Amino acid sequence: MAFRENRSFGTTYYLYINSDGNLYEKSNEPKEGFVQHINPNSGQPAGYWKEYYNGVVGYINYIGLKSSTFSNGNTVTNFLIVLKDYELNENYCISIPLVNQKGNIKGFVKSFVKYYENIDFSREIYFNVFKKKKDDEFGSSELIIAYAGVDGEKDQLVERFYKKGVNGWPDPVEVTGFDGNKSLDYSAQNNFTYQKIKEYSNRFNDSIKDIRAGIMAKLGLGSNTQQEPTAPQAYTQQAAAPQQVQQPQSVPSAIPYQNYQQPAQRPAQYQAPAYTPQPTAQPAAPAPAPATRSTKPQHQTQPQPQAQIPNFPPMEEDDLPF
Repeated sequence: MAFRENRSFGTTYYLYINSDGNLYEKSNEPKEGFVQHINPNSGQPAGYWKEYYNGVVGYINYIGLKSSTFSNGNTVTNFLIVLKDYELNENYCISIPLVNQKGNIKGFVKSFVKYYENIDFSREIYFNVFKKKKDDEFGSSELIIAYAGVDGEKDQLVERFYKKGVNGWPDPVEVTGFDGNKSLDYSAQNNFTYQKIKEYSNRFNDSIKDIRAGIMAKLGLGSNTQQEPTAPQAYTQQAAAPQQVQQPQSVPSAIPYQNYQQPAQRPAQYQAPAYTPQPTAQPAAPAPAPATRSTKPQHQTQPQPQAQIPNFPPMEEDDLPF
């Protein structure tokens, strides 16, 4: 994987979320600070990962949906969140599949919608994911969005606007199938989330000029530090369908969610377990941490003890991640 450089926009790090709830970069080639990733299904090497166990810090600079069509004809839609460090001129582009293997909106996307109305975008954000617990069958589907602590203060978790039964958040509906088995139907929740993501993306990106001007004035930076924010471009190594956790189903991008048709042929999927270094694979030496302010978490190359994660209260989950 290569960083996309732009004189005004800065360096961009493309991040994903693995099954343990860790942000990570991926590369097809050995790189300093990356360790070899083993495909849990085949047991074969599948590129190189660098994990950011302690999350990232920055100002939210872009949100939106982006669709990509691969060489096999499948179109995949991802939800993108870009955080920017204005002082270092660095960007963290977090890519989240819009839908999961069952065709429902991904829990991480729903989680962002729950936070949005209460986020103060003029403040620096700490972004991470609640970690998968040792005995959990499935990983967390909830994001951590908090205001980054300053001068040793603790991070402050943003209050969610939408919660189960609060402010009109739709509950799943229990339905009975032809065989008498009961299940939960998330259609109303899916449609609500999809419409909100479109609304919030338009609202935020229409107001980013004023948000950015206020942030840069607060930081005492010149007006030429950044160009207009746009949807980050996919880097060239993504011409073929990437190997990533829970690759979503094909999703049309120009029609409402309720009209989505799942393809008859689905791409191969896998759920990556927690990474365990192989005896024969020697991890690359950790890369020197970039120059960051003392309040920022450092780039992590190896999973750190969970004690380092802020002691936020457990999030209320009203749906499962599958």
